[in-house]
Amino acid sequence: MDRIVSEAIDCRAIIDEVTGEDRGAVLTFAGTVRNTNLGRTVRSIDYHAYESMARKELEKLELETAGRWPGVKIRIVHRIGRLDLGEASVFIAA
Repeated sequence: MDRIVSEAIDCRAIIDEVTGEDRGAVLTFAGTVRNTNLGRTVRSIDYHAYESMARKELEKLELETAGRWPGVKIRIVHRIGRLDLGEASVFIAA
C-alpha cells in the first residue's frame, strides 16, 4: 500500500498489514477533518504534498520506529487532495 493516497484511506487494510499471530495488540491513530479551526468554520480541506519527499519521510519514520522497538510493524498513510468533514487525513497503525 502506498504511503500517500488520493482516495479514502482503507483503515481496515492498514490494520490487517500490521496484525499478526505474534502480536498481541494493534494501536491506531486516525487524524480527521474537523468542523472548526481557530474559531472558523471548516467545510473541507485540501492537502498537497511533495510526494516523493513525503513518501521517504514516512518510510523513515516507519523504519525508525521498527529500529527502536524490534518486532513492531508500523504503517503510516497520509491522504492528499480534497477531504470533507470527518474524513481521515492520516492513519497510523502499529
